[in-house]
Amino acid sequence: MCLLDDGSTHDGQTHHLGTLAYLETEIGPPDKETDSIPRPTARSVRHQYDFFTLDVTLKEGRRLAIRDKCGTSDPYVKFKYDGKQVYKSRIVYKNLNPRWDETFSLPVDDVTKPLVVKVFDYDRGLQDDPMGHAYIDLASLLIDRKEEFKVDLEDPHVAEDLGYLLLDLTLVPKTSDEKEEFSRADRYFSLLDQLSLTYWKHKYLAKRNRLVETQRSMKAQIWSSVVSLVLIEGKGLLPMDDNGLSDPYCKFRLGNEKYKSKVAGKTLNPRWLEQFDLHMYDDQTSVLEISVWDKDVGSKDDFMGRCQVDLSELKREETHHIEKELEDGAGSVSFLLTITGHASHAHSPTCWGADGLHTHLGSAGNETITDLANYMPDPRERLEVQRRYSLLRSLRNLNDVGLLQVKVIKATGLLAADFGGKSDPFCVLELTNARLQTQTIYKTLNPEWGKVFTFQVKDIHSILEVSVYDEDRNKSAEFLGKVAIPLLRIKNGERKAFFLKDKKLRRRTKGSIVLEMEVIYNSVKASWRTFNPKEVKYLQMEQKFKRQILVRNLQRVSRLVMAVVNTGRFVKSCFEWESKTRSITAFIMYVLMVCFTVAGVCADGMCYCCRCMC
Repeated sequence: MCLLDDGSTHDGQTHHLGTLAYLETEIGPPDKETDSIPRPTARSVRHQYDFFTLDVTLKEGRRLAIRDKCGTSDPYVKFKYDGKQVYKSRIVYKNLNPRWDETFSLPVDDVTKPLVVKVFDYDRGLQDDPMGHAYIDLASLLIDRKEEFKVDLEDPHVAEDLGYLLLDLTLVPKTSDEKEEFSRADRYFSLLDQLSLTYWKHKYLAKRNRLVETQRSMKAQIWSSVVSLVLIEGKGLLPMDDNGLSDPYCKFRLGNEKYKSKVAGKTLNPRWLEQFDLHMYDDQTSVLEISVWDKDVGSKDDFMGRCQVDLSELKREETHHIEKELEDGAGSVSFLLTITGHASHAHSPTCWGADGLHTHLGSAGNETITDLANYMPDPRERLEVQRRYSLLRSLRNLNDVGLLQVKVIKATGLLAADFGGKSDPFCVLELTNARLQTQTIYKTLNPEWGKVFTFQVKDIHSILEVSVYDEDRNKSAEFLGKVAIPLLRIKNGERKAFFLKDKKLRRRTKGSIVLEMEVIYNSVKASWRTFNPKEVKYLQMEQKFKRQILVRNLQRVSRLVMAVVNTGRFVKSCFEWESKTRSITAFIMYVLMVCFTVAGVCADGMCYCCRCMC
């Protein structure tokens, strides 16, 4: 290790030798005006000045060490003085000859303390690797002279060549008045930074508060409808990856609400099967925007296509099966869409009991909903419904099996989902892929919805699912309870309270719901529909593998197999006379059975032996 020398002047150029770095001056042709005046070093004048400023220009690095497996490094430089970090450069990625061209200044109170230069390789998520360091003797610098130095990097634990840095250094002496002015400026800029940070903080908080107020106002505002969307699949999407496939997902936007589906990996025909609930407001747009994107890890996702659906053109309280083509032939997406959950509904004269049966039930997906207060049974309409599904019309429209009417009266004793001990409950009715919803009753555990729903029945073996949720604007709705009612078990006109159960219908949860149902159907159409494949339900609960269920089913099969095997062994032992008592008993029982059979046949007037009339 070499010691620092006092500095020697030769043709206006100074060479300085540091403890861990060789600082070689590389200056061009000497300037005639400045070079004619001999300049002292900082060591010789350090007692004449109380304060110095050091201007540093980090220019570039050459032949730096390799620290990454790919044969490169991501270098950056730290400068320390008096044990404190005074500057950190930017990172130059994948380069062994980086160029920074960065300049900074620092105050120097004691020139006998060296400037420490350390180079590191940036590693994401890991500790950065050292690439070498050097110590610059500030006392050996010339006063008021810009000098270019070649700083050799060293590391006592590494024998390899670590390369070098090119720096421009200028040490400028300052008076006590200038020191005070510099200190005031430093405090001013520090305060300015703090004020700037405070300003941006207040600006961010103000923006966040405005957003919170907007969300609160939207939650307080009663939405006009709920758009229930079941995303089914996409077809013929564009390949965006090098393997000729894509990782597509969908984005939905309706007004201020945005949702995103899950990612379907490595396919051009994804099948998502996800359900989303969006809200419509009277003062917002009714155009639903759908866009398809390709998921890319480590880079920006690729846009694949988009389409729009004008909800104002769709019939309400009806499940629409829509297949929408993306723009520019980028494929298509298919989904089920229902606009439901209105706070109030107009009286409709073309319905079963003022709200249930449309006169065009031949088309698929006809569901209706109205207020129970407007419901007035009309015997003539009921007779028309019964005539529509009479046996005389069994061969007309075989897919129109019948009609289901559900009156959702109220719920009592629901689970409290909010902090105030209340809930914001709403009810969802599902019959296979048809999905309708009530309005939300806020801040109550005993909501009274008073709605009448009508569904077209396509399969009499279907199951009506009635679920209760708690509405939450900031996240997905919280499940409160559910009931499942097979259509064949419905007792027409009976008002009954059903206890709510969990999602798997295994255990009871808190609360009950009061329903009144009636189903009218054609038995011939229902029988014919039984022999055809049932309608596929797109939105089903995902079945998860459970080891306990597998073990239980294997044990059941094992017991059944062993019962058959043991029965066979018993019969075999009887024929092989392993036990005389057992074989004789079995033989006697067999003879008695044959005799009783013959006696019964003869009692009917036919001789068992000659098969003639006795």
